[in-house]
Amino acid sequence: MSIASSRLIYAAFAGVAAIEAAVFACIFFPKVTPAYRDYFITRTSNCWERATSTAYPLGQPIAFGADVEGIASDPFRVCGWSGVETWGTWTEGGRASLMLRLPPDAPALRMRTKVRSFGEQSVEVRANQRTVARWRLIGDEREFSVLIPSKIARSGDSVRIDFLIANPRAPRDLGLSSDPRRLGIGVSRVVLERQ
Repeated sequence: MSIASSRLIYAAFAGVAAIEAAVFACIFFPKVTPAYRDYFITRTSNCWERATSTAYPLGQPIAFGADVEGIASDPFRVCGWSGVETWGTWTEGGRASLMLRLPPDAPALRMRTKVRSFGEQSVEVRANQRTVARWRLIGDEREFSVLIPSKIARSGDSVRIDFLIANPRAPRDLGLSSDPRRLGIGVSRVVLERQ
């Protein structure tokens, strides 16, 4: 075997090894967004975002329950929500998000939300990634009122509301039922109105 053919064989092996190393790196160290990693790889989130672009008429209640009066919540729900029940909808996992397209001249807003909790919960409420409230809930339904300053409401054509739940729990883990969902808060209604 000539030196040239030996070098060609070594070069081919080196090329194959480099490709294998690249494949290995892609498998074990993928370059993906944190949301993608959490949802598809580590499965630590149930929050795979979906695009929403529904205009929200200020002052109209958004109904999260089948028996709650208002416009249906589905067009505004981005991720982190369980199925609609008669009284409302549970958040599922550590984050639930809404996206509401607002009029371009959106003023400061007041968000009124009727919520209950699954057990004791601490909730951080964000509007366009800025913390606007912190709630502590223990079971029973309550109404909370949150101010969203115009600077935050006008920071885009939409307002994104995130509910960050510190301690979602599954009824199954507590021996209450066979329900495996990690529940946080139950929302029955949300209204955004001019301040």
